[in-house]
Amino acid sequence: MTVQAWLIFTAAQADDARQRSQTTDFKVDPREIDNPMAAQLGDPVVAVGKSVAPARILNDPEYGPVWADRLSVLPIRALDDEVIFLPPP
Repeated sequence: MTVQAWLIFTAAQADDARQRSQTTDFKVDPREIDNPMAAQLGDPVVAVGKSVAPARILNDPEYGPVWADRLSVLPIRALDDEVIFLPPP
């Protein structure tokens, strides 16, 4: 169980981050929320089909200058990875 702060992306925002990652050495590849238990949190921002990336990107000395302007507008939630991701097969 790992609880950390996550940036929450819509599908379009995640696609945009992946596309922009192609033009920089500092890649961001949001992971899709795939665990139906996420709905039990009662937060509409955290839903299956949305994606997340660690919020620490915003404070990273290398990633921050590249990504902070674009990602700092995204919602941030502290979430347990076991609640938002299904276990590996």
